[in-house]
Amino acid sequence: MRKVVGLVAFLSCLLQLSGQSLQGTIYSAESEAPVPYANVFLAGTLIGTTSNPDGTYDLALTTKGKFQLVVTCVGYEDFITEVEFARKALSLDISLSTDVRQLDEVYVNPDTTNRRQNLAAFQNLFFGSTKNALQTSIENLSDVFVFYDNVEKALFAHSREELVINNDALGYQVIYRLKEFEMDYASGQYRSFGIPRFREQTLTNRKQKRANKERARAYRGSFQHFINALLQDTHVEEGFIVEEAFKVPNRNRPPQALIDQKLREFRSGLVAGNGFVMSSNSVETEEVELTKENIDEMRRKGLIPKAMDSLITAKVNAGGSHKMKVMRSAPSGNSNTAQRDSLRNWIAKSRLPVTIDSAGRIFQSNELLLDENNTFTYQGYLTIVYTKEAEETNYAAYVRKPKPERAQTSQVLILEPFQVYENGYFDVTQVIFNEYMGWSQRMAEMLPLGYRPDP
Repeated sequence: MRKVVGLVAFLSCLLQLSGQSLQGTIYSAESEAPVPYANVFLAGTLIGTTSNPDGTYDLALTTKGKFQLVVTCVGYEDFITEVEFARKALSLDISLSTDVRQLDEVYVNPDTTNRRQNLAAFQNLFFGSTKNALQTSIENLSDVFVFYDNVEKALFAHSREELVINNDALGYQVIYRLKEFEMDYASGQYRSFGIPRFREQTLTNRKQKRANKERARAYRGSFQHFINALLQDTHVEEGFIVEEAFKVPNRNRPPQALIDQKLREFRSGLVAGNGFVMSSNSVETEEVELTKENIDEMRRKGLIPKAMDSLITAKVNAGGSHKMKVMRSAPSGNSNTAQRDSLRNWIAKSRLPVTIDSAGRIFQSNELLLDENNTFTYQGYLTIVYTKEAEETNYAAYVRKPKPERAQTSQVLILEPFQVYENGYFDVTQVIFNEYMGWSQRMAEMLPLGYRPDP
């Protein structure tokens, strides 16, 4: 008698059968009856099938490597597990648990507040803003539930139904089960997770050629391309420059305590009328004690603006003494002198990044990144420059540059070591993309796992 609890499957021993395939039977965990017409597929690929009336399934495989095997069926919880193929047939029986959420579902009225605006924000984040994003759409957009939390300053989205996404630029239809979507505007963090399966669109020869060209363009310079080149140790020849990157203190940025102090002094001075100005060519500052005895002398020296005399005098008369910073003007003709002690200058200083990038080693071979088992052992920041393709015009507009750069520069953060498999599979949760890849690694540029452009 089979006894399987929750989303647990048992693997039979590997069968030495001819060819490479994944076979098995899908059962109900509660009744142990076979489950027919369940979707069985390898996530992120074009490989998929449905179970037969007797619950059996058979997936034909064309490559070895690691995949996420996913089984979905109405009324059951999703089954997800990792499987690795090595030119051998694999037998895997799967037990599905009943989805109690669907049996006792609570219906919630949809959030219609600013729905059009929130949907537009969702699609812009989900698809990206590449030129391919303009040709990507969701057939069943009405199934997407979006909600903006004014307290958390975050946008959330989910869908009970699988999303049917048409990418007309790449010629794919993607069936996507959205698991998580959140944009935290307060911190700038974006998280999106889901399970995709790909289908080829039916295209004319002309449209297929155009799609093939766009697929190759989307592949070039992507992290998928980088990983595949790294496995073959051809990343340099294929146009990648890989540098160790560090975050180091920005020497042009004064200590935060000094910036805060200066901003407080200038802002309080503007409010109190103590003679501070927004900008100046001042190069020297002097703190003086204003009293009834020296105020006339200060006026004669011209250090106190005449428009402020009455306010300053009033403060001195009220308190008997008043401290004030006065700025001596720069010598005439020295117009290039830095504004080292003005409110505008300190505001500019406060906007400088606390840390800046610093380059270390250049990795000419993959030996310091991958070990003999193809484990990506490097941890930390990497700068990856792809030299064989320019930035998209849309990216230049996104980062407010006057024109696109001739190379695509990205920075990735490797959190923990991860295994890289022959088909390019790796744990995506261990990599955070920034700069160009952070902008381009979105749904509109997604390609099936194992994709390679034609030579």
